[in-house]
Amino acid sequence: MLKMREEMETSGCQYESIIAASLANGELPENLRVHLTGCAVCAEVHSVAGRMLQFADGLAEELAEEPRPSAASMWWRLNLLMRQEKARRAQMPLVWMGRICCAAIAIVTGLLVATMPGPVRPAATVGLLALGAVALPVAIALWGWSRSKI
Repeated sequence: MLKMREEMETSGCQYESIIAASLANGELPENLRVHLTGCAVCAEVHSVAGRMLQFADGLAEELAEEPRPSAASMWWRLNLLMRQEKARRAQMPLVWMGRICCAAIAIVTGLLVATMPGPVRPAATVGLLALGAVALPVAIALWGWSRSKI
């Protein structure tokens, strides 16, 4: 382990950081180009840094080509979602009123059928009054709830 560390430390060149920095700036002076031909470490630094710059340029082009939504379109989408949610909340009481209406029709039909014989008539009358006493306040409460949520 110690031997590898010594080899790594001694295998460096004093010009490798200068070459990497000048390559990042886009200009490599002539004296460093001459040094690259004779120094394997600097030649490798030059090769790796060049490939990294090519990769970064390609990545920047890919990111630049990717279309991004504008703030106006995002605002429009948000408003559309909010309107749709309000409409869904406003429809819920209507759905429940429809269900209550269907149940009331079924009960009224059942009670009307039950009133056909003569002795059951008082029970049908009481049932119809109870149904009206329950269905009307529920319908009014649901209507008021739908108005307050919009």
